[in-house]
Amino acid sequence: MASKNNINAIAETAGVSLATVSRVLNRKHNVSTVARKKVIRAAQQLNYDILPSGKQDTIAVVADEIEKSSNMPRHLLLTNVFFHLSINNIPYEVLDASHIDEINTSFYKAVIYMGFLEKSDQKANKLKVPVIGINQKVSSGNFIGTDHAEGTRLAMNYLVEQGHNKIGFIRGTFDSWGAMERLKGYRESLENHNIEYDSTLVQTEEECGIVGCVGRLLPKNPTAIIVSGENWGAQAIHALSLFGKKIPEDISLITFEHALYSAFSTPPSTTINQQFNAICQGVVDTVKTIFDNKCKFPVQKIIPNKLITRDSVKKISK
Repeated sequence: MASKNNINAIAETAGVSLATVSRVLNRKHNVSTVARKKVIRAAQQLNYDILPSGKQDTIAVVADEIEKSSNMPRHLLLTNVFFHLSINNIPYEVLDASHIDEINTSFYKAVIYMGFLEKSDQKANKLKVPVIGINQKVSSGNFIGTDHAEGTRLAMNYLVEQGHNKIGFIRGTFDSWGAMERLKGYRESLENHNIEYDSTLVQTEEECGIVGCVGRLLPKNPTAIIVSGENWGAQAIHALSLFGKKIPEDISLITFEHALYSAFSTPPSTTINQQFNAICQGVVDTVKTIFDNKCKFPVQKIIPNKLITRDSVKKISK
């Protein structure tokens, strides 16, 4: 075990030069992210107390499976976060949640967390800096994001107003907080409108994919389907066409697709739109109060959804 002042040991363990170690420890910005991570990891292994001479001035943006994810809306939200931090001159570094153990409290003022895996949330909760969940609840209680249950209620209320009372629902994974909230909104709406809950009208994308979910729902003769995942609108439209169903003549559809994409589907989809710009502005405002040591925890900023009505819902007689 190296002594606390043994910078040579850190350089040797990290496989970098003494100058690189010095720049990292003194919070210089002309160091690559890879080299910085190596130095931090080596210092932690050697039980070296990293006490930078500069102030904590960097935000860590942490997300699960950044390179593997095919969820375009999630990437759009990440991009929006990066853009808003950049134009407000807030320094940040991006980490995959698999490297969350490398976050050193001496180097980051706060963590913006966009993970969705339970194991990542558990690790994030152990950090000694503020962890703010973006569109995903975290154990710290700090949250900036969409009211997911409200989104489903908006969709359900609109469908009921249009005469629908047998409504299919395609939901997300069982271990996703957002997916559970959207299911909660669906069930609450059924109760509010005195419609009996039918479990066969709820299908899970994780079990059989969108085509499989649509195939399971259609024999139940729903007059409308809500697809509650942001990346599933085009898939649902394709699936309905495979089964020979026309939208909205044969069945109505509401998606949670991004407003830009849903506007160009055939037909243009009625959709529940999350307001990413408002979420990101909330992130920036919160980060600024953290830098000024004026932030009051826990942070709770709930951004309302927006119902965009287009051509995918048919009004039927009650």
